[in-house]
Amino acid sequence: SIIEFGNQTGKTIFPASLQVKNRKGIFYNDEVDLELRVKEIHNYSFVFTYTLLCRGDTAITAELNMVVADGKTNRPTKIPDPVREYLEEHLEPGHD
Repeated sequence: SIIEFGNQTGKTIFPASLQVKNRKGIFYNDEVDLELRVKEIHNYSFVFTYTLLCRGDTAITAELNMVVADGKTNRPTKIPDPVREYLEEHLEPGHD
């Protein structure tokens, strides 16, 4: 969890920006599938992409830029190696 991560590393992860595109209407009772991928990894941040599918069609796409920061100063800091390794294992093909 984020809390355990902070306690173990002295760092925190927070969202820096979010872009959402609504491509097709969905309704309250619609069943949806969510795809989550790691799109990019930088020194201090990484980007998740989200695709919300409804009946097999893309309904919503989003990109979430996450930043790693020092827990005391709140300044951006290098992504810890274990986190980077985990993200790299899940990096979207074609984005290395």
